[in-house]
Amino acid sequence: MLNVRAPSLGCLTAPILLLFAVIFFIIGFVVRQETAQFLERAVRVEGEVIALEETRDDEGKVLYKPVVAFVTHQGERIEAVAGSAANPPAHRIGERVAIYYDPASPEQVKLDSFFELWLFPVVFLVLGALLGVGALFALFSGVIKLLIAGGLASLLLWLARRRS
Repeated sequence: MLNVRAPSLGCLTAPILLLFAVIFFIIGFVVRQETAQFLERAVRVEGEVIALEETRDDEGKVLYKPVVAFVTHQGERIEAVAGSAANPPAHRIGERVAIYYDPASPEQVKLDSFFELWLFPVVFLVLGALLGVGALFALFSGVIKLLIAGGLASLLLWLARRRS
């Protein structure tokens, strides 16, 4: 009796991995575009950390966000919360930091750092690429296994017919 295996798991999981790869890649690309558009209209200035705003994460852990003061090119003094929350704090009170602000909305600020500007989109783009490679690998390994299984089955059928 000829025993032909069912399609491999790789052929079944590849579309799911590919779907997640596309979703992660789109999220990363959209956030990268938003950051690039913000930087096109933003103005870079020096600011000073004047306080640390306390916040809590979902588990109740205390985190700190820097509150920065800076002067716009129009001479207006602005105080705004900038950066990601961290514990220990990523910045000290009195520390000078480079920031970007949107002239149309000066309270919208981002610290001039890779972590603040690019980490999120890079992580999603890399995860999307890795999931895509994994999906292609799963698909091709599944197809190869099916071809091998099908080729062996055909050879065994041919040998069985030849003997009769």
